[in-house]
Amino acid sequence: MTQLVMEMKGDVNGKSAVGTPLQVAASVGNFRVLKLLLSHPKIDIRIRNPPKLGAFSMMLYSQPEPQKYHLYLQCLHLFKKKGVDVLHGEEKETPLQCALKVSNIAGVSFLVCAGGEVAGIPASMLPYLPALPTKEDIENHKRFKKHKKFGGKKWSISGTTLDTLVEGGAGYEVRG
Repeated sequence: MTQLVMEMKGDVNGKSAVGTPLQVAASVGNFRVLKLLLSHPKIDIRIRNPPKLGAFSMMLYSQPEPQKYHLYLQCLHLFKKKGVDVLHGEEKETPLQCALKVSNIAGVSFLVCAGGEVAGIPASMLPYLPALPTKEDIENHKRFKKHKKFGGKKWSISGTTLDTLVEGGAGYEVRG
């Protein structure tokens, strides 16, 4: 349906009672549609819904299923490429605070890897940070990718999620 609207030159930014197509896709976690919409040259990522949330913030308030973390992270990267301020955001809270508020581990991982400040985050939110890649995770991941095999080592996060984070620039400074 989304592809059809886009091909027929429909308004990709059209508002309905539930928001724009981008906001709806972000809030329900439809990553395939979200990627398609974010690739459209006329998409406006700055449109806010009635509570004044943009699609990026709506996505951070969502809960991706662990098996879809890599798709979720790809969409966050697309928002960043489109010019969303992933460190400061446009809401009262930083994007990192939004993701931590709902225990969105994939969002927290992405935002910390993008340079989000951990200092000043309430202590009650800090337990979520151990899911970030460690130095050992990143080294093991690179070794695995290079040699296509790895002796059953378990990472603190999934390999697909780690792959997306490393491709997005995660480094040793992330943690550990």
